[in-house]
Parts: sequence; C-alpha cells; structure tokens
Amino acid sequence: MRIAAIDIGSNAARLLITEVRTAKGKKPSFSRLNKIRIPLALGNDVFTAGRISGASESLLIETMQAFVHLIGVYQADRTAACATAAFRAAENGAQIRERILSKTGIDIEIISGDREASLICDYHLTISPPAKATRLYVDVGGGSTEVAVYRRRSPLTVASFHLGAILLVSNTLNPSAWNRFEDFVKTHSPSGVAREAFATGGNIRKAHQLAGQKKNKPLSYAALKDCHDRLQPLSCQERTERFGLKPDRARVIVPALSIYLHFMEYAGLAEIGVPRIGLADGIAFACYRKALDG
Repeated sequence: MRIAAIDIGSNAARLLITEVRTAKGKKPSFSRLNKIRIPLALGNDVFTAGRISGASESLLIETMQAFVHLIGVYQADRTAACATAAFRAAENGAQIRERILSKTGIDIEIISGDREASLICDYHLTISPPAKATRLYVDVGGGSTEVAVYRRRSPLTVASFHLGAILLVSNTLNPSAWNRFEDFVKTHSPSGVAREAFATGGNIRKAHQLAGQKKNKPLSYAALKDCHDRLQPLSCQERTERFGLKPDRARVIVPALSIYLHFMEYAGLAEIGVPRIGLADGIAFACYRKALDG
C-alpha cells in the first residue's frame, strides 16, 4: 500500500510518500519513497495578523495542486492531510480549508495539539523496541510545542502549548506560555523512575546532524547547548553560509533549540533521543490503520 501524507505546519508544508509492506506475523514496515518540504511560513501571517493572507493562501493552493500531481505520479492508494497550529489560530482557516478541498480535492483535517502529539508518539512506539520505561516526548513547531508522557504504549498525559519558534521570532509569544510549559514538564517528568526521552521536529534533527551524532545515538544537553550557542550570535545569512541551513530554517532554529533546552532543564535530562520521524510519518501510520479498519 502506498500512502501520501501531507503535514501543513506553521513554517512549512510537507508531502511524504511512503510504502507500507506487511508480512504475516510481523509488524508493518514503512519505507519512505519521497519527502518534499515547501517553506510557506503561514505562521508569519497568523501570529501577527490573526489570519492567513491572500498571498499565502494562493501559494498554499499552488503547493497543494503540485502535491496532487506528485501523489498521482506515485500512484498512492490513500491520501491524508493535516494542518496544525497556524490553521488552528487563523480566523479564516476553516474557509481556506474548504477552498482547498474545492480546488484540489484534498480534505485537510485541522488537528488539535493533543492529536498532533499522539500521531507522532503512536508511530514511534510502533516502530521502536518495546518500551519498558516511562517515555517523554517533545515536539517543537513554529506555533506550538507538544509534550506527551507514555508508559509502555499507553498515554499518561498529553499537552499542547502556544509556544513555538515563529512566535518567539515574531515577538508574539505570551510570556505565561513559558510558565505553563515549565510547570507541566516539572510535574509530569518523573525523576524517580526509569525513563526515556525523545525529541522530534526538523530543528532538533538538524542540531543532531550539526553535532555530528550518529543516527541512533542520543543528543546530550551539552552538545545541544553548544549547537545553540554557536548559531545564536550569527545572522540568518551567516547560519546559511557556514552551516548550510536553508533560509527558513536559519530563521527559526535558534528559538526552537532554546525550547528543547528548556524542556531538558525542566525534566532534568542529560540526553535525549532524536528519532528521524515527524508528523507526516504519524499521519501516514494513522491512515494505514484506518485502511485496515475498513
């Protein structure tokens, strides 16, 4: 089965084409055939003006039309699309969703922060070895940060915070979001029990790469802080030239890494795992499970 998963985030839209293979008695395997990322930065409009602008809407529709062509080329059997914080906050998000459906046939689900976290965690728990410890998950996006606590395969608590990289860059973050984030992490990160922690998102994966860590090795707090401190004093152009970052990534990576650092401080973590997965993987997995249920 081939699945096309679309993730419309606050900083970029992504199309993942994945092939699911199944064998009797074994877990399904998910193989990425292609992943395309378009830097739309919808959050720039929404978190300053409260709505998606006409120019951004036009670019988004063109992107969705291009995705439709690619989905056809790959002959995907199923398609699922989700939109996150920017669409949740945009006063015209529902209307744009309807116009996209009319023009492209793509039915976008505007998901809650809790749903966003659950999609990522459920996929990771399925593809990773059985969890014997309490697991902490954090995902930092442009307009929100999600934290989830799981025991084995069951969620204990999931929360979403209006705390994101674009909000920090645009100076539109409510300071109380930091307090809620800190209180939640300190309350729900049990230091007296065995635990594992994982961070997802494009910025933490880029930091993991810049730190020179091997694929399956965790990222230490010291290495993450060193990466943050090397990037912080540089301009966006310097980050692009010296570290090969894309311009939109160069703009948001420092504030994003600061959120991950705060998470590790609040939870008392010396290191954190960085699986190479994202929301699009979780969307594809949920689409696969829905197909099995008929």
